[in-house]
Amino acid sequence: MGVMMLAAGPGTRIGVEAEGDDAEQALDQLAFLVDNKFGEGE
Repeated sequence: MGVMMLAAGPGTRIGVEAEGDDAEQALDQLAFLVDNKFGEGE
């Protein structure tokens, strides 16, 4: 939920780290959501 509240404008770069057994999968899914604009289209 914290990521959805992030007030980062277009072109802003952010860094994200994850730890644990599912860290790589979690980061992959987060990248997918961002790349697809959280399912909100253009």
